[in-house]
Amino acid sequence: MPGCRAKTAPYGRKVMPNYLLDTNIIIDSFRGEEYATEVLAILNIQDNLGCTCPIVIGEIYAGIKDKERDKYTKLFKALSFYPLTEESSRQGGEIKNSFAKKGISLSLDDCLIAATCVENDLILVTKNQKDFPMPEIKLFNFKH
Repeated sequence: MPGCRAKTAPYGRKVMPNYLLDTNIIIDSFRGEEYATEVLAILNIQDNLGCTCPIVIGEIYAGIKDKERDKYTKLFKALSFYPLTEESSRQGGEIKNSFAKKGISLSLDDCLIAATCVENDLILVTKNQKDFPMPEIKLFNFKH
């Protein structure tokens, strides 16, 4: 995967993550929300390392307190990272535009996260599944 930081699993094999953690999952897991810690435990047990993207990192740092900075920085260093490419930027804008024409308002951030998932064949882990009505996006199903 061009631009993705792969993690090395036991015995030196490279593991390409396929679950992009949305902002709310990361925040809620640090707050001790049971559903979020359970979801992350399931993904960890299945050896599916999570990943992130610039939009999620930006959303986190826009709202954290100074005393929280270190724990988020450590997490982001542990996760694989998918960059926002020209293609995913274009696709995100087109998603927002197509839904706007239907009278549906979506945030550009969510459209860019969705486009990153589609471009890299990632499954999005989010509690706000209603914010991602795009038929081409794969969502991680869990009860919340």
